[in-house]
Amino acid sequence: MTPEEQFRFTKIENLLQTLTESQVQQQEMTLQLQESQKQLQESQKQLQESQKQFQESQTRTDQQVQTLVMVVGRVSDSQERTGERLLSLIQTVDRLAEKVDRLADRL
Repeated sequence: MTPEEQFRFTKIENLLQTLTESQVQQQEMTLQLQESQKQLQESQKQLQESQKQFQESQTRTDQQVQTLVMVVGRVSDSQERTGERLLSLIQTVDRLAEKVDRLADRL
């Protein structure tokens, strides 16, 4: 082989070696990207599940708040009726006390 052919041969070998190394690096990067993609997909699934659980929890909380508002409304109505009855009772006791006082004055 002539020196020029030897030089060309060496150059071709070097290019092939570089190309092979580059291809190995690309394969490694592809594997890393695939692994990252799997992790991302798993994270997305977990996030979706967490969102679903949060929405369910929020729905339950909303229902509980609505129930509480209804209960507070009933308690408020009940307190109002109780207040009216108490006022009526106080007025009745006051009238009875006046009548008792008038009767006592007559005796």
